[in-house]
Amino acid sequence: NDHPTSSYVTHALLKTGLIYFNTGKNEQALQILKKVVADYPGTNASKDALVSIRDIYVNMMKTEEFFVYVKNIPFANVTRSEQDSISYIAIQNQYMSGDCNNTVQGFTDYLEKFPDGIFIINATFYRGECLYKSGKLKEALRDYTFVAGKFKTRFTESALAKAAAINFKQKNYNEALNFYNTLEEEAEIKMNVVDAQAGQMRCYDNLKNYEKAILAAKKITAQEKIEETLAQEAHLIMGRAYLAQNNTSFAQTEFLAVSRMAENEMKAEAKYNMALIQYNLANYKESEKIIFEIINQMPSYEYWIAKSFILLADNLVKMDNIFQAKHTLQSIIDNYEGLDLVQIAFEKLNKLNEAEKLKNQINPAVQDSLLNKPQQDSLFEIKY
Repeated sequence: NDHPTSSYVTHALLKTGLIYFNTGKNEQALQILKKVVADYPGTNASKDALVSIRDIYVNMMKTEEFFVYVKNIPFANVTRSEQDSISYIAIQNQYMSGDCNNTVQGFTDYLEKFPDGIFIINATFYRGECLYKSGKLKEALRDYTFVAGKFKTRFTESALAKAAAINFKQKNYNEALNFYNTLEEEAEIKMNVVDAQAGQMRCYDNLKNYEKAILAAKKITAQEKIEETLAQEAHLIMGRAYLAQNNTSFAQTEFLAVSRMAENEMKAEAKYNMALIQYNLANYKESEKIIFEIINQMPSYEYWIAKSFILLADNLVKMDNIFQAKHTLQSIIDNYEGLDLVQIAFEKLNKLNEAEKLKNQINPAVQDSLLNKPQQDSLFEIKY
């Protein structure tokens, strides 16, 4: 037990040291607290001072200096397990304060020093979060994959979701599917279940696994409460899948549902596919009607407008209006900036010109007739 006189002195010193610590004067605080430890070894005051010294070093992110210091304190006895905890807490505090730059290196050092540490999952996950925020997706994926593969913790669902999302973004659809499948099985939060099902649906869509894409989309639409845009996407993906399977009737139903639900780009895509179905059924006037609905109602979606004009040209060719078809394709070439669709329009126009040239060579009278035909402006100029 402390002597009454020394107890008074040490209490005053401790109080002074804590005042310095609380006002950010760490070096002055350490000087006073270390004096208590040195002058009154083994007392309750020295033990309290040692706790405060530890907290200061943790706050300063200088835990290694603390471990060196306590090696010479006989009564300190800081075990390997305690070193593990102290090191982790120091870096966790930095992470919680939002300092990701130093956190990544801090947790890397911790994981190297304590490869079987108590907080290995926590440290790996938090490092992954910082790497993800800084755009280092490859490194973040490594950490999320590690956490997702361990026993279930409070980080498991988030790690699975992030690992799946990164793989999907990198177009590793089969890998993403594995994580989404596991997430659906492991998730206790409904939002994560829905996210997993949505991820499955998108992966199957990109992998052109139409049957499974439909099944995954149906799981989405069967949910009682989901975001409207997700429901629209599910119907759109089902429509794409049915169309790819030549199931025109079911595809038409899904695209019609999207066109009624949505007021966004998904509506433009759905309407385009409805026009394409009518074209494939040789209902050229009906296809043309839907195309003009797209042009008039959704002018801001340039990609689908351009695709619709190309489809319009195909309709015009089928209705023997070659002149207007050529001008429609030329308007794409002149006005649209996307090289993919411009190339398609260019190839179609070349075919029409080649066919017309061949026809004129066979029948010179037709060539004379065309030369004397008055020119007119195209009705289908695209203006952006």
